[in-house]
Order: sequence, then structure tokens, then C-alpha cells
Amino acid sequence: MAQQEHIKIQAQTPRVQYAADGVQKLFTYTFPVFEPENLQVYIEEILQVGTYVASGVGASHGGSVTFTDPPPAGARPRGDRAQPRGGPPLVLPDVRRPLHRGDRLPAGLLGAEH
Repeated sequence: MAQQEHIKIQAQTPRVQYAADGVQKLFTYTFPVFEPENLQVYIEEILQVGTYVASGVGASHGGSVTFTDPPPAGARPRGDRAQPRGGPPLVLPDVRRPLHRGDRLPAGLLGAEH
């Protein structure tokens, strides 16, 4: 049986914000999202639904959001990763087994090098 590859979570803020120019439709995000509903897209703090198409869902490196119509000039489009519910387990760097929500961290895992 083949081993399942997990999305790798980097130590970064799962949020990106841009200043729209009224022409650009495509905006990138650099954090992974597990499912389409885990990516929340806002324009001026208004949650967008059905106004964009997201690519890169399930990829460790992130992806892009393409709006149907470009956000107005001066608007601030923003993308956030919502906390997944019941999604795949998180895999931390240098950890040999997946950690699930509610798991206890193995003793000495954090700060072992310090």
C-alpha cells in the first residue's frame, strides 16, 4: 500500500492582502489549504462567495484566486486560511508521525535543540 503524502504546514501566517488596481483579477496565496471552503476571500472585509475561482487547493505551496471581475481600484482583497474541521492531519517538520487535533505533543519535541 502506498504511503499517503500530507500537506506540509510552514511556519507562516495563513493570510495575504493586496491593494487592487481595478484591472488585476489574479492574486496568489502562499499557504496551503486543505479544501476549497478552508480558503476565505474578502474584499473590504466582505466575505466573497461565488465571485472567484481558487486553484492550488491541496498543494503545500498555495495557489491563486482569480476573480470574475477585478476588485475595484483601492480595494483590499484578502485571503485567509480558515481552520479546517476534520481535515487531514497536520504534519510538523521533522515529526515522523502525523499529529491530529487534540493529540499530546511528544515530550521534548519542541525546543529540543535549545
